[in-house]
Amino acid sequence: MRSVAVPPQLNKYDFWEIKITFTPTSTVPPSGGSLQWEFHHPYFRADTMFEVDNVKQKKLTSSTTDTSKINETCTTKVVERTEDILNCLMTHQIQTSSALNKLVEESANLCIELDQAYIQLNRQQIRIDLLLNQSISPKEDSSKDKTTHSNNKSQVMSESNTYYLNNSTSSSTLVAKTKE
Repeated sequence: MRSVAVPPQLNKYDFWEIKITFTPTSTVPPSGGSLQWEFHHPYFRADTMFEVDNVKQKKLTSSTTDTSKINETCTTKVVERTEDILNCLMTHQIQTSSALNKLVEESANLCIELDQAYIQLNRQQIRIDLLLNQSISPKEDSSKDKTTHSNNKSQVMSESNTYYLNNSTSSSTLVAKTKE
C-alpha cells in the first residue's frame, strides 16, 4: 500500500511524481512485483551524489506571494486614498483662494467708494461753510456792525459741525475741526 506521508514529504523537497505503475482502482499489485513510485528531482541522481546537498526544502512561495499581494493591495489602496484626499485638498485650496481673491477685490472697491464718499462729504461741508459765511456776512459797512458780525461768524463757525478730509494717513479719514 502506498504510504500517505511520503509523497507530501517529497513534494516539500521539490520532487515530483512521474510514474505510478498501478492504477488507483486496483488494490492488487501489478504482475511482477510490488507497488512502485517514481519521483524526479534535478539534483538527485544515483550516479552523482555530490549534487544531493543541493536538494533543499522548497520555499513557501504561495503564502509569501499572498502576503506580498495583500501588502501591495493595501499599499495601492492607501496610495489611492491619499491621492483622493490630496485632490480634495487641492480643490478646496483653489476654491478658498478664489474666494479670497474676490474678497480682496471687493474690499479694494469698497475702500475706493469710501474715499470718494469722504471727498464728496468734504466738498459738501465746504459748500455749507461758504453758505454760512455768506448768510452771516454784514450788509452794512459800519465798523460796529462789522465787529459784531465778525464775532457772530466766528461763533457760528466754531459751533457748527465742520469736518475736513485728512489724507495724511494711508487711507483718508474724516476729522472734526477743533475750535479755534
